[in-house]
Amino acid sequence: MGGPWGWITDLKRPYPIIVNIISTDQIELPINKLQVLQTEDKIEEIFYILRRKYYKKYEIFRTAPRQLEILPCGISKGRALLQLMKLHNWSSKDVIAFGNGENDVSLFEIVESSYAMGQSCDYVKEKAAYITKTNDEEGIYYALLHHVINRSLK
Repeated sequence: MGGPWGWITDLKRPYPIIVNIISTDQIELPINKLQVLQTEDKIEEIFYILRRKYYKKYEIFRTAPRQLEILPCGISKGRALLQLMKLHNWSSKDVIAFGNGENDVSLFEIVESSYAMGQSCDYVKEKAAYITKTNDEEGIYYALLHHVINRSLK
């Protein structure tokens, strides 16, 4: 796909169902996750409109400069991590969280060692305990190195 929508090809494939909708009245299938893709200049406007209108019904996050993620209320990466931690008897000291999108902030609220990737927006960086390099700069490697060094100094 080329032209102004060529950036869509950067996203994961295959898509189970792709539907272009104009109104929420057109949604007939049960939804467990909805991605909204739009140009960067429009996505922020869409984000605030959707958040204002649907904040009681859905979790709405900016996951990339041109992408929103919409989930049913109460669904988050943080809640999933809490279930795993309980299942495996892990404490917040036993887990490291990495993230670059608003949907990762719920992870940061649970663990002691949280790292925002260097390409993250300011909001995500503010919520993390630490900021590492970007994905392209091997940020997870440097974060793990930082974590190991900090642990050995304690």
